[in-house]
Amino acid sequence: MQHGEDWNFESCNITAVNMPAQSPLTLDTTKINFDWSTNSIVAFLTGWKTASIAAADHGVTNYTYRINATEGNMGVFYATESYIAAAPQVEWQVEQIRFKYPSEHSIDGNTFDLEMQVVLNDTLGRANYCSGHMGALSVMFNIAAEPANDFWDWIGEETFDFDLSKVFDKTTSMNSMMIGYGGSNTEPTCEQIWCWYLNIMPTVYTIT
Repeated sequence: MQHGEDWNFESCNITAVNMPAQSPLTLDTTKINFDWSTNSIVAFLTGWKTASIAAADHGVTNYTYRINATEGNMGVFYATESYIAAAPQVEWQVEQIRFKYPSEHSIDGNTFDLEMQVVLNDTLGRANYCSGHMGALSVMFNIAAEPANDFWDWIGEETFDFDLSKVFDKTTSMNSMMIGYGGSNTEPTCEQIWCWYLNIMPTVYTIT
């Protein structure tokens, strides 16, 4: 989906019953309230694992390249929910990686060459507002002549190691600010309500 342009597609129809929130969004940082009492800013910790990806665990389906996690092999992402005061830390287990080209979300009108969506599952059922018990973390990329690090070395390999910490490590929150919002799956059937986590001042990683 692209910035709401096809929100009326089949089961993703914005007028459908029980469809109060939809993704992706065009984020306007001038309208974001950074008062901690609103809890629009989220706190998080990372617990990624280096995963060994088999040939059967990655490929293209529905025009999207995906890497599937198996038995929690990519680790977890701990984050609070937005919009809820004193929200609990939710343990989000990585379920799948999606690569969207170009980015589905935009920030202050700016789109990016690639958006990596880390699809997350609230396996312990701790989320309150995000009643779908699903979420996603978005990391933005732009194409450049030289990559920022060796994160992309797995491209073209049938089997490989995949490590999210190379682009989203424990220091990410020290260098930029994360926000969360309640939205939907960007793919049909647009399940409600997902917790989305985005970096509003992203360190945009590069890919050759």
